[in-house]
Amino acid sequence: MALSNLGTALTRRFAVTGDLASLEEAVTIHRRAQERTRADHPNLGRYLANLGAALNNRAQFLRDSAAADEAIRVLRRAIELRPRHHPQLPERLDPFLVALGSSMVEGTAPEVRESLAFAREVVESTPAGRVGARGG
Repeated sequence: MALSNLGTALTRRFAVTGDLASLEEAVTIHRRAQERTRADHPNLGRYLANLGAALNNRAQFLRDSAAADEAIRVLRRAIELRPRHHPQLPERLDPFLVALGSSMVEGTAPEVRESLAFAREVVESTPAGRVGARGG
């Protein structure tokens, strides 16, 4: 947990300062957190989501398509680890949707369809009364 928290703090510092070294360190730290976590650990999905978000930031900042592809793969895995009706599913789907949207700048029709499908899933899985919920 401490490694993931450090990675998240470094990602936030990058967001505020634009310091690429902070983002690169965040990616390294998030990778380390994910690698040191057992496959059946309940926080693995969170660590993957944090790594995916940092990779997506890197992809956007550097226009790095390899990082974008990796971000999407990592975020897909994070989603797979979260049960479909879990109350935190929208939070897990949102970074994935952002990564898909970012990669869609020159996207193909399947990427656009996938992005829209996940956007709908975020809305459908958001509990009533929360922002973004059906009818909310």
